[in-house]
Amino acid sequence: MGRFPAWAERQKRKGTVIKSDGKGHYSLYKNSSKRVPGKKHPQPVQTYIGAITPDGVMERFDINRESSGIRIWEYGFSYALQALAPPSFMKDLGSEDRAISVLGCLIVSESDESYLYRSRSSWCDGCDGTCISLQRKKLERLMGFTFEHLAPLKRIRLAEIGGQLVMTEIGALQKRILEETGVELPWDIQ
Repeated sequence: MGRFPAWAERQKRKGTVIKSDGKGHYSLYKNSSKRVPGKKHPQPVQTYIGAITPDGVMERFDINRESSGIRIWEYGFSYALQALAPPSFMKDLGSEDRAISVLGCLIVSESDESYLYRSRSSWCDGCDGTCISLQRKKLERLMGFTFEHLAPLKRIRLAEIGGQLVMTEIGALQKRILEETGVELPWDIQ
């Protein structure tokens, strides 16, 4: 038996190499070389092809977001921060509009693909004179959770396809964080 399981070895072809992350996940790479001026020998180049599963290779594909009409937004982290922000945090910021702007600015400063950009292109305009890092620390203290603890929720995405919104699958880690924070993501998204 080789370094990899038989089901992974079956996917290897001429000019490819298998790599492992050490946790039982395997990836297939195209192996080639390229001449680099000033170097004595060609330099190796490895290009990611896809993840190897017992069912075959799951090739990576990219979607041209501009021409396809498909938009992908981060949803879980942004929604959780909105849901966990206590009324006292919002009240201390003064007017409701200012409070919404500061919370939105906190969210988009951590998640540059937040679904909040669907309704407004800039969230930090009304935050002049506000120390965002201080507001972040205050919000973390009031919520009882750090932004880093909630960061895995960024993997929960919204896909906007022809005006319809679809939420991606929620993984085990994300489910655990949602349960411990008490946040319930709504399935009917506007």
